[in-house]
Amino acid sequence: MSNFLTIHTIFSLPWSNVNRDDTGTPKHLLQGGVLRSSISSQAIKRQVRISYEQKSRDISVRSGNLAELIGKRSKEINPDLEIRQAVMKAGEALRALVKSEKTSVSKDISDTGAKSSKKSDEERGDNSNPKEQRQSIWLSAEEIETCAAQIASEESGDFIEDGKTGSLAIAAFGRMFAKLPSKNTEAAIAVSPAVSTHAAAIETDYFSTVDDYPDEKQGAGSTYLGTALYTSGCFYRTATIDKAQLHRSWTGFDRDDSITNLRAMIDALIYALPSGKKNVTAPYVVPALVLAEEQAHRIAYDFENPVQAAPEGGYVAATIQSLQEQFVSARRFDPDNFRGVTVLSGSHENLDSLDFKVCAENETHNLSVLTKNELIDQIISWIRK
Repeated sequence: MSNFLTIHTIFSLPWSNVNRDDTGTPKHLLQGGVLRSSISSQAIKRQVRISYEQKSRDISVRSGNLAELIGKRSKEINPDLEIRQAVMKAGEALRALVKSEKTSVSKDISDTGAKSSKKSDEERGDNSNPKEQRQSIWLSAEEIETCAAQIASEESGDFIEDGKTGSLAIAAFGRMFAKLPSKNTEAAIAVSPAVSTHAAAIETDYFSTVDDYPDEKQGAGSTYLGTALYTSGCFYRTATIDKAQLHRSWTGFDRDDSITNLRAMIDALIYALPSGKKNVTAPYVVPALVLAEEQAHRIAYDFENPVQAAPEGGYVAATIQSLQEQFVSARRFDPDNFRGVTVLSGSHENLDSLDFKVCAENETHNLSVLTKNELIDQIISWIRK
């Protein structure tokens, strides 16, 4: 049995701008000599985490204001505790994890009497750069609760297990503590950017807002004129699960909700997209193809040669055909790399007719197209073995 399983996803995005740069332009890159639309892996992972935590209720918090959050929770546990003191103790516990010498409290806690970060820093004689102080720290709900309980009971101790966490999102994507590397959590899932398989164009949309109550001189005018940039295309992305690392990083395998949480995570890896301009484009699509394959060496397929549109238009069919050809070529090159689980799903109408042949128990057969839930079941079974 191999240690890696890669989920390949092909999906088409209509006119949209789900992930943009600092100028508002849809993210893009040059590959194979042509411009491609792209969606960053960071943006994808962020949305995967949001989708997963909404479905599973396995909550985590990544923030530069965790000292306040933990201090407030400590106060709830022990009402006799002074909130300002609780926040300062939480800051001390967090400073042990990061390089910064200070962890600031970033806003007023007026209902409890604690001062703002500026006041607190002045009182402590701290004149360092606030950007250097406020480092984002990622903790599970369990770790936050443990730290708060220790402060409430005026105890001290580890609230993060070395290299492990109960949060599947943290175990999946990893975290680093520069000052205390023994507490780092290695990522168990690697996510690629999504890149269009063909040459893409970025189009300008001119828009205006109409005044519903114009004055007589204005007439039927508008109150605002502007432009926005959009793109569209057929995209390919991957997510590779390192099973051994997941078993090392995640402590949730023995919990009653472990299968439910794994299902929610895999579902999010298949569906999740960044939410840029979602309310003006609603670019919600069903994946055309989802291929999960066990691998001895993690690999993705390559669209360096841009896919050409079919004579009748459209890139999805040509992209799937290109992936199928690479699927066959990869097994011809190194058949030993693909022993084990290989499952196919997706909404494209011609998947059943494509030649996705695999070898199992010395017999070659064509993959059957499964439902999404059947595909997820097989991935979970592989993870738990």
